[in-house]
Amino acid sequence: MKKKMLLIPLVMVLILNTACGKAKPPAKTIGQTARHATSQAQSTNKATSQASTAPLVTQNTVKPTVISTPTPAPQSSGIVNVFKEYTTAQLRKDADALAGLYPDVIKTQSIGTTTKGNDIILLKLGKGDKKVLMIGEMHARENITSSYLMRVIEEYASAYTNNIKYGKYDVKNLLDENTIYFVPVSNPDGLDIVTNNIKPNITVVGYDEFWSTLKANGNGVDLNANFPFYWDEINIMRDRPRSELYRGPSAGSENETQALMNLCFNNNFEFMLSFHIRGRVLYWRDAGNGILPGDEKLANTISVLTGYAKQSSTLVPETDSGGGYAGGFENWFRFATKKPGICIEMIKGGTGSEPYKNTDFENANIMNWAVTKYLALEVLVD
Repeated sequence: MKKKMLLIPLVMVLILNTACGKAKPPAKTIGQTARHATSQAQSTNKATSQASTAPLVTQNTVKPTVISTPTPAPQSSGIVNVFKEYTTAQLRKDADALAGLYPDVIKTQSIGTTTKGNDIILLKLGKGDKKVLMIGEMHARENITSSYLMRVIEEYASAYTNNIKYGKYDVKNLLDENTIYFVPVSNPDGLDIVTNNIKPNITVVGYDEFWSTLKANGNGVDLNANFPFYWDEINIMRDRPRSELYRGPSAGSENETQALMNLCFNNNFEFMLSFHIRGRVLYWRDAGNGILPGDEKLANTISVLTGYAKQSSTLVPETDSGGGYAGGFENWFRFATKKPGICIEMIKGGTGSEPYKNTDFENANIMNWAVTKYLALEVLVD
């Protein structure tokens, strides 16, 4: 960040510095590397910042005059600008640009469409037979996770293409053995509601007051309560569409839910990571599924790298505040695949209200990029 510049009377000093039991069946449903900014990168997505120089000002001999310049927002040096919130249009643009710049290692496709007709975009990174799934922005206001995953994709693809290490990681080797399936935005309609003030599809309780902190999709359904796993035991706020917690009219009712389920049915994923924002904890096991092979090892790997605490096993389908394992994607994933599924809450508690500003992306208390940028590689290491 650039510190503000002060003109001090008589002696002028310029300071220029940077700046988520017994199982019963679910409801039945249908760098460290340098960011190689090549000349092929999309110039419209590049931004540079220059220090501005304040003009010389004649000082009043009685009262000093202090001139300051606004602190500019940090800027991206590649295709993905993590310092600016995504819209669905910009996500589509960036996904296409990444696939165009790194065609050997990135493929994109749509895995479905929302009620509003927005594509649910999948980016496949790598060439290996082993597949893992990583998703972001299931809750609309958690859109900063989509920026996180898109930057991961870009930086790993650059390291792969240039055949250089990313920190200590041999990206070329890891991505030749594995393919990471990324769904950066699981809730496109919700994304446009909170970042572009697009209206929901229907009347949503709390929208007028809480549109910028919405968790639901465009139909007022909390997607992380809509999956067919103990869905019928969800009782809290089940009556009608809301800005958060509404489970939906039926299990798996939403287009977004069905798209993710079909993606999992059609691919043999080794594990799944779902990125959320609050608490720096890992929700990695629940009583409805019990112990799964490799779940603790995976949770330990993530915890050691990031410092995030392993939350104790979720014991009940639902609590009075809407918690528990009923209807959750990671919980359904464990049931459907018998593989580990982990909800990763990334941002330190007490750092402000959601949604978090992308201008704070690299802050150690927010996304802590200096550490978390290695996460998707660390979990691939045997």
